[in-house]
Amino acid sequence: MTSTGSTSKAFVQLTSPEEGNWLSLGRALSTVLCEGLHPFIKRETETFYNNVKATITAPVGPCTCVYVPGRRPNQYHDMHTCQWANVLQAYHLNRRPNWEQSDNNKWMDPNVGPWEIAKLFLPNRSLIKDVRDTRNTKWAHLPKLELSEAEKKDAFETLEKLLQDPVLARDVDAQGALREILALKCTSDVHIFKAEVLSHFKEAIQMR
Repeated sequence: MTSTGSTSKAFVQLTSPEEGNWLSLGRALSTVLCEGLHPFIKRETETFYNNVKATITAPVGPCTCVYVPGRRPNQYHDMHTCQWANVLQAYHLNRRPNWEQSDNNKWMDPNVGPWEIAKLFLPNRSLIKDVRDTRNTKWAHLPKLELSEAEKKDAFETLEKLLQDPVLARDVDAQGALREILALKCTSDVHIFKAEVLSHFKEAIQMR
């Protein structure tokens, strides 16, 4: 695929079961999974963010720490003066937040602050990595828009495992997404969401 035109032509000619498998996975990844996880992520990050701010002694000012190579015990924050860093470190299970993953200049921003704080606690979890790898190797970066039945089965099982994680087991939106993904795995009527998947695919390949 070298152009939008050739990509569009490929979609017009979609007829085979393998191409239908690719479309089903595309909808599961780009629409169903995203919509199912977004409410949970938004709710959890905002709740935690508000708890952190409530723990910091008033008035809550911005973190002004800068990276200082060799500073002990923390190169990213002055642990003697920074309330933000001390509170966040206390919340972390191993007291080792991933400081390098977060921009402290954005912590006070009510729109992006919750996510920037959450990034401190994001490990390289295998389930998340597996979903990302599935997106890249079985949907977004393929020479042909096709998946075999075995590849489709493996890809959908990866999404199912993420949504079956105990943390998400009681979340209504996540479990609704799981039910829809289970239905998508068995559907053959892919034409009703072909245009939607094409739109998301164009966005994905433009980001390569």
